[in-house]
Amino acid sequence: MSDGQFPNSGSLFRVPEEKLKSDRHPPYDGKFEIICPHCNSRQTGWLNAWVNEAKSGAKYFSIKFKFRDKSDA
Repeated sequence: MSDGQFPNSGSLFRVPEEKLKSDRHPPYDGKFEIICPHCNSRQTGWLNAWVNEAKSGAKYFSIKFKFRDKSDA
């Protein structure tokens, strides 16, 4: 990736409060890059994350991955 990211990794950043569009908007977003170990093809995309709480009270991230289409490049 152009921002110095390593293959098979990603970055996640907190979205500033003033940029959150609704209560459902993900409070964290970022990018990822993976390389297929079989064919060596590179895929990039976006990450979104929300903080949730399990019934036990433990906090965890719920994460959504969206692959970038060829037209998004």
